[in-house]
Amino acid sequence: MNDQANPPTPDMSMGADPTTCPECGTALRRDVTQMPLWFGATLNLVSDIPVSLCDGCGFQHIAPDVDAAIGRVVQQGFPDHRQRDVVAVPVFSLDDFRDDGVATLTLPEGQVRA
Repeated sequence: MNDQANPPTPDMSMGADPTTCPECGTALRRDVTQMPLWFGATLNLVSDIPVSLCDGCGFQHIAPDVDAAIGRVVQQGFPDHRQRDVVAVPVFSLDDFRDDGVATLTLPEGQVRA
């Protein structure tokens, strides 16, 4: 979402936010994103996260209050009664894409790679 009509300002509703990218100096724009977060062996997707996004290098700034809210989701253990949707996620093995002939580590059944 490219919102040229509403460029970022130093005092956004999501908290104090830089207006230029600290990585490359490009102007940041306001956007909304999703964040995958693991909780134990379960992958969760947190949506509706306001960010300041750099179109130059992809840097995303998350304001401190937004970061704190994400922390509360994790601290509460992703409660089922707050779940909004379920998304099926395709799974790919890097082994299927390797062309260097090097095998990857195979773990005993029941063990998960960290």
